[in-house]
Amino acid sequence: MVEWNDISDRDSLLFDGTFTDEPSVADALRQMLDFVRTRFIGSGNAESFDLLLLEVGLHTGRMILALTTADAHALGRADGCSLRLQSLQDAWYDADDAGLTDDAFTDTVAAHIRNVGTLFRDILPDSLPDMLAGSSSDGFTFTLYGGDQGVSLMNQHFPRSSGG
Repeated sequence: MVEWNDISDRDSLLFDGTFTDEPSVADALRQMLDFVRTRFIGSGNAESFDLLLLEVGLHTGRMILALTTADAHALGRADGCSLRLQSLQDAWYDADDAGLTDDAFTDTVAAHIRNVGTLFRDILPDSLPDMLAGSSSDGFTFTLYGGDQGVSLMNQHFPRSSGG
């Protein structure tokens, strides 16, 4: 079970999760998705959201999931939650300890982050009707970010007609 701690500022709502027993990556993603779905849709930066953003920082083990609009995102505003998983950070250190070349290390880290994004995309359909109902009239775009700021590793648009 995750306990959500409010670490919001004046422009964005952000909750950081803590837990007693570390969940699997899939369970953590489910809990994060359920939290943003039930806590943010229809209000604040997530009102009529058109962006669902997942950032995976393998070097820190932290995942951030946020809802926002393109306009709010351009101003650095989003509402979401974060969880830190030691297992994610361990994957970073395993790749680092393997003595890989810079390119191989970068590819290994990016592949692991893409796997997390694929796992999230596989979990998303269970919440898709609620997500689409609270999104913009055009639906929303899911974007996965990894280690490089502003570089997306995955993009997928979910139009309202696909389930809302």
